[in-house]
Amino acid sequence: MRIAPAMVRNHLLFGLLAFFAVPAWVSSAELPSPQSDKTKYQIQEERLGIVGTIKFFAVSQDGLHLACAVAKDNTMCVVLDGRVGPEFEGIGAGALEFSADGKRFAYVAAQNQKMLVVVDGLPGPEYDALAINSLIFSPDGKRLAYAAKMGEKWCLIVDGEPGPLFQGVGTNKPVFSPDSKHFSYIANNTSTLFIMEDHHPRSGFHYDAIVGTSLTYSPNGLNFAFVAGRKGTPDYFLVVNNQRLPDCEEIGSRLVFSPDNKHLVFTVRTGKKQCVVVDARPGPDYDGIGEGSPVYSPDGGRLVYVAGKNGKMLIVINDQPQPEFDGILCVPVFSPDGKRMAFSAKKGNKCFVVLDGMPQAEWDGIVSHPVFSPNGKRMIYAAQRGEKCFLVENELSGPEYDRIGKPAFSTDSSLIAYGAQKGNQALVVLDGEPGPLYDTLVPNGPAFHEDNTLEYLAIKDTTLYRVKHIPAVKK
Repeated sequence: MRIAPAMVRNHLLFGLLAFFAVPAWVSSAELPSPQSDKTKYQIQEERLGIVGTIKFFAVSQDGLHLACAVAKDNTMCVVLDGRVGPEFEGIGAGALEFSADGKRFAYVAAQNQKMLVVVDGLPGPEYDALAINSLIFSPDGKRLAYAAKMGEKWCLIVDGEPGPLFQGVGTNKPVFSPDSKHFSYIANNTSTLFIMEDHHPRSGFHYDAIVGTSLTYSPNGLNFAFVAGRKGTPDYFLVVNNQRLPDCEEIGSRLVFSPDNKHLVFTVRTGKKQCVVVDARPGPDYDGIGEGSPVYSPDGGRLVYVAGKNGKMLIVINDQPQPEFDGILCVPVFSPDGKRMAFSAKKGNKCFVVLDGMPQAEWDGIVSHPVFSPNGKRMIYAAQRGEKCFLVENELSGPEYDRIGKPAFSTDSSLIAYGAQKGNQALVVLDGEPGPLYDTLVPNGPAFHEDNTLEYLAIKDTTLYRVKHIPAVKK
C-alpha cells in the first residue's frame, strides 16, 4: 500500500544541468549580503566549474558534493565538484556512489573490454565484469564492497580484496552491519542460494529464493534476518539467526529490529488483508500497510505504522488505531528523543500536520513534511496556499515563494534554513534572511556545520558554486 501522494508536491530545486570537462580550478569571492550592514552572515562563493550537458549525476546526502558523468568525444569521465577525473570508454549508469558522510566517492568505469571501480579518484583492478548496482560503502564510510566477475565466476570485493568464487553473487547491494564490522550477501553455486557473512557461510542451509532487499542486521549487528522462498509454492518464510519461521502467503521485504535489538517486526499479507507482526505475534488486520512502515520511535517505546481501512487511512501506535483521515501523506517522524511525533494528513481538500495527536492549521497542500529540531522543541514544515509555498512554525506562516525545499535546523536548534524558488531564480533563506539569487540549487542541501556555517551548491550563469553563509560571530 502506497502512502497517499495527494496534495504533496516535490520541490527539489534542481533543473539539471551538467558539467563540460573543464580544468579543476577554483576561485572564491565574498558577496555583499542582501541586508548589507545589518547582516549576521558573511557570504562566500567558491567557483567550481562550468555547467554543460551530462549523462547522469549523483548528489551526496548532505547536498555538498555533486558528481556528473560527462561525455567527451568518444570517451566519458566523472566530474566531482568541478574536478575532472580520468577518461574511460564508459561510466556505469547508476553507479556513482557517495559514502553516507559524503567524504568518499566511487564509481564503475569500463576500459579495454574490462571494468573497474574508481575510488576517491584512484582506478582499481580490472575485472571481466562488475555488478554495477552492487557498489556500496559501509555506514562509517571506511569500507567499500561490490560484486565482480573473474573468468566464469563471481565474487564479492571488500576493502579491495576478493572473496570466494561462486557461480553467482546476488545482484542487490551487499549489506553491512550498522557498526560496519560485518557484511552479508547472497551467493550460489547451483540453482539454490545461500547467505555469506564476512565471506563465510552463515549456515549450511540453501534456499530456492531469497529476497535481496530483505537482508537486515539489528542495530548492534548481532542479529540477522531475511525473507526466503520455496520452489513450487508462492509462500515465503522468515529466517532469523538461521532459524526458519513458519511459511506465510506474503512477507514484506522491510524487516525492522527494535532499537534495543530484542524485537523483530515485519508485515504479512493473507488473502486481501495485511498485518504487522511483532516477534511472530500478528497485530490487527487492515486492507494495507503503508510504504515505509512500520517504524520504531528512537527510544523504542512506540511502534508506529500507517494502515488503510475501508477507504480511510490511519496511524496505528502499539497496535492501537488512531483517528482516521482521507489520506496520510508521510510516515510519522519522531523528535530525536522519541517523545514527540508528527505526520502530514488530509481531510477533504485540505492538508495539515498532526503533532502529538493534535491536528494543526489547514492548508491547500503540504510541500515538505515535518522536521524536528535536534533538541526536539521545534517542529517545522512547508505548506501551500493557492500557488504559493511557505514555511510554517507554531501555525504561523513565513514569506511566500513559488517553491520551497526541505528545511534544515542547525545543530544547536537555533537556526532554520531552506531552499526556495521565486520566479526563475532560486535562493537559500537562512534565519529569515534571503541569500543571493541563483539559477538553481543542487538537491539535498543546504547543510549546517557545527559552528552554524551554512553550506550548499548552486548554479548561476552556467557555473557551479559552493556557497557558505558564515556567522559574523561563530559558536
